[in-house]
Amino acid sequence: MFLSSEPPRSIVLSSSLPGEGKTHAALTLAHMNMIMGKRVVFVDCDFTHVRLSKAFCWTGSADLASVLRGDAQLKDAIISDPSVGFDVVPTLGQAAHISDLLPPGRFRAIVEELQKSYDQVVINAPPILSTADARVIARSADALIYLVRWDSTPTNSVRQGLALLAELGVTPLGTVMTGVDTKRLAEFREGSHSIPKKKAFAT
Repeated sequence: MFLSSEPPRSIVLSSSLPGEGKTHAALTLAHMNMIMGKRVVFVDCDFTHVRLSKAFCWTGSADLASVLRGDAQLKDAIISDPSVGFDVVPTLGQAAHISDLLPPGRFRAIVEELQKSYDQVVINAPPILSTADARVIARSADALIYLVRWDSTPTNSVRQGLALLAELGVTPLGTVMTGVDTKRLAEFREGSHSIPKKKAFAT
C-alpha cells in the first residue's frame, strides 16, 4: 500500500500516542505545500479534542463529523481561512468513536472527493493506539507519515503502532522524529553519552 511512482495526493500524519507533535507537523506540511503554490486542504480528524478549531476560531454550520454521519455535504464543511492560507475541513465538537457509525469506505470517499479539487490533502489523524477512528483514517489516504517524539515515546509504543499499521496493510512513507534536542544530538554524535534503551530513537 502507498507504493507509487506518483507523489501522494493525500497524506495522513499519525503517531503512537498523544503529544508527539503530530498536529504541528501536519499544519507545517500544509503550509509548506501552500507556499509551493499548491492548492491545499487540511482535514482535522481529532474527534476527541477540539484544540485547533478553538485556537483558530474556526466556526461553521457543518464539520467533518457531520459530513461523515451524512448530516451535511462536504462543501458546506470546508472553511477558507486567510490566516493560514489554505482551506480546512475542521472538527468543531467532540465526536469520539465516530468510526462505529461509518459505512465501509466512507472516509476514503471523502478524501477522494477532496482530491478532485485540491493538489494536496493533509490529514491530521488521532494517535493510532488511541481510537479505532485512527485505524480507519490510516487506510484512507495515499500515504502515511509516522511521528515519534524524541526521548519521550516508549519504544514498545512505537513497535505496537507500527505492528498495527502492518496488520492494516499500511506501510508508512516515512518516520519523522519531533522535538529533537539538537544540542544533545550533537553531543551523542561525538560519543559523549550512552543511548537510553527505554525511549524510542532517544539519544
